[in-house]
Amino acid sequence: MQVQTRLDCPTPFFEPLVRSFLLGVGTGALFEGAHVSLSALRLVGDVGLHRVSEALPAAFEGFTPMFLGDHVVALSSWLLFYIVEAVAIYAVLKRHPDDAEKAAKALDRLKTLPKRLLPLRLMVIKQIILAGMDTGPLQFASVATTVETTESTILPRPVRIPPHPVGNAQKSRERELSDRRKFLRNAWYAIAISEEVKDDPVGVEVLDQHLVLFRDEFGDIKCVDSVCPHRGAPLDKGVMSEHGGRRCVTCPYHAWAIDGEGILRDVPAAEHSEAWPRRKVVDAHTVKDRGGFVWFMALDKQHPLPEAEWPPIPYVYELDDPTWRPTFGSIEFECNHSGVFENAIDISHIHLLHGDSFGNAEQQVIRGMQCRADPFSVTASFTLSNKPASALWEFSRVPEVHVTARAMLPSSSVITFTLARGLSFSTVVNTTPIDEHRTVNRFALVRKLAVDPVGAAVFNWPVWDGLARQAMLKILGQDKVMVEQLRPECLDREVSVRADMIQVAFRRLRQAWLDAN
Repeated sequence: MQVQTRLDCPTPFFEPLVRSFLLGVGTGALFEGAHVSLSALRLVGDVGLHRVSEALPAAFEGFTPMFLGDHVVALSSWLLFYIVEAVAIYAVLKRHPDDAEKAAKALDRLKTLPKRLLPLRLMVIKQIILAGMDTGPLQFASVATTVETTESTILPRPVRIPPHPVGNAQKSRERELSDRRKFLRNAWYAIAISEEVKDDPVGVEVLDQHLVLFRDEFGDIKCVDSVCPHRGAPLDKGVMSEHGGRRCVTCPYHAWAIDGEGILRDVPAAEHSEAWPRRKVVDAHTVKDRGGFVWFMALDKQHPLPEAEWPPIPYVYELDDPTWRPTFGSIEFECNHSGVFENAIDISHIHLLHGDSFGNAEQQVIRGMQCRADPFSVTASFTLSNKPASALWEFSRVPEVHVTARAMLPSSSVITFTLARGLSFSTVVNTTPIDEHRTVNRFALVRKLAVDPVGAAVFNWPVWDGLARQAMLKILGQDKVMVEQLRPECLDREVSVRADMIQVAFRRLRQAWLDAN
């Protein structure tokens, strides 16, 4: 089976970058050609055509290449052509922010000056560049959010298994699976990426709730129920307005304005201000903006924990450390959140499922795993063998890669890989249930690919963020294909080994929290 994708373009801006570079080189070459032609015409005019061969040795200096002019013209042209095409592409993407298929079709039809000058797909050149870039543990060249796979990785749906006689073991297994599917309450979930909440309201779904996020008059993120109390319209489809100095989300149906505390601030249809209630009409929820994510406290309405007893936000210091560079993104899964999160802390699948990036199918052993727990997390440390994808990443090879994996309640993880020369990268994955059958992973790929200031400045340059994001999306896309096929309900019990220690320990921690709450 093959999922369709554009293997030759990790981003819609990649082909324009290559095309504009070639056009820039061509413009530089034309400039040099014009210089040579003008020098030749000048020589013919001075000595006559019949004496050109005699005068050429003495005039040879006039034909010396103008390297400075060539480079200035080439670089300027490259930049100009790229800006022209990038602006056009950005305009198309902005017109279709939520429909990737329409955006792709519009981009294919897009006719810009650079595309008219060089209307080729440049397949060979792009593949050569991507082959050179697809080399390291971050895999800085990949497909977008879909992956290519073979029949061997697609498991058929299991046939229906007749129910076993219900005994103690079967009841225990049913309860285990039921508890695993439950949402953990009185805990923090990452419900958005901070930079996504700008001027307009943003709708999110979490734990079977419809919420709307927006920034108040101070720039702080607020969260209220997205269902308007008047007729149930979605507030996240509305706009922002200001009433009495308070920024409010305005209903798209009757323009009721509600502030960040859930208080009704305006009813345009009311003849008198006394005709509508000046009070809280929708629930407001506690959110915190930290580490690039918006964290939502999912309180149990029947048994809410006092604020003094709330667990800590699953925070990772690298997200705010200026020596590290985070790149954020998200991907949805069509399955329950328990399998999605456990995949994030599953270590041994790296070698097989991600063998084309960081995994090493020839040496799949997980060595020396040790695990420790605290009231809110489980941390494992171990070593494994990496496999640089090409010779360009050989400098990062070490006999054993030191890995630290931490699983934090309710469903966040950070896995840090340390390579040679002090190079490190961490995958921060926050698994958030949308409902019982849908889940979203909001992630940050945090890189520190050089220990010296110059190297760190180069590798932390924002220009690499898009490639880093696509690399992470490819890896999570490979996970998605497999995780959506898992059928633990077809097993009487699951058999685990030492390499699964962190999963087993986290299950115990989660169950203890579930039982206590």
